[in-house]
Amino acid sequence: MKISVLIENYYKKHDRKLKCEHGLSLYIEIDGKNILFDTGDSDAFMENARQMNIDLEKVDIVVISHAHSDHTGGLESFLKLNKKAKVYMSEYASNEYYFKKAFIRKYIGIPKEIFENHMERITLINAVSEIAPNIYLAPNSLERPFSLGESGKDLYVQKEDKMEKDEFQHEMSLVIVAKGKLDIITGCSHNGITNMVENVTKYFPNTKIKTVIGGFHLMGVPFKDRLGETPEYIENLGEKMATYNIEQVYTVHCTGKKAYKILKDSLGENISYIHTGDKIEV
Repeated sequence: MKISVLIENYYKKHDRKLKCEHGLSLYIEIDGKNILFDTGDSDAFMENARQMNIDLEKVDIVVISHAHSDHTGGLESFLKLNKKAKVYMSEYASNEYYFKKAFIRKYIGIPKEIFENHMERITLINAVSEIAPNIYLAPNSLERPFSLGESGKDLYVQKEDKMEKDEFQHEMSLVIVAKGKLDIITGCSHNGITNMVENVTKYFPNTKIKTVIGGFHLMGVPFKDRLGETPEYIENLGEKMATYNIEQVYTVHCTGKKAYKILKDSLGENISYIHTGDKIEV
């Protein structure tokens, strides 16, 4: 499996040719399938793909990890370019999601036009689903054995005439089974990365985890690499991650560099940060 980071928050060292933003988009090549995992905060990932010699018209499958705009902002532009790819997202993805803090209220959900104009290409997921041979989507459970921390406290969902705290039911993991091992790919891990890993192990018991790839939502507002959790919380998270004996963790996007350094104290060489333009083979 090959993964190319089309866009995330940071440049590679000494390489600023590609655009960066607070968002995420990955291009995954596996067993003849081309998967676009999230579409960044804008269409900037598409220009990066061109510079990386990646033809997005060849994408077969689009996976939307969750309904926030930093993962769906480029979806409309992509769908105009690519006329064939099927799009998979949670059945809760069409709800209205907001960032709300003090006097700030900002809509961060998927524009309604996406559903009005492209519903025939969208499949809504409400249970573990095999979308291609050995490629699964795993919705998250509200039964969470581990604390979510504080980094999602300003995120809300509109339900009828009132705002409620977002329970992140719209978030899913992409799970790939290869050679008897699991690759788990997440967007922001709003449900907590350890909760999401735990959830996947229930669906695939007694299966070794080869890689975990994704953002862990440990960065605080306003996303300038400020910690969104205490160092102690992040240390405990790293220690718990180590108990899963994951061969390699690749983190990105909303984890942030400060939190990454703390996690590295627990996970050592078993964790790496991947940047815009990076390509990895797992």
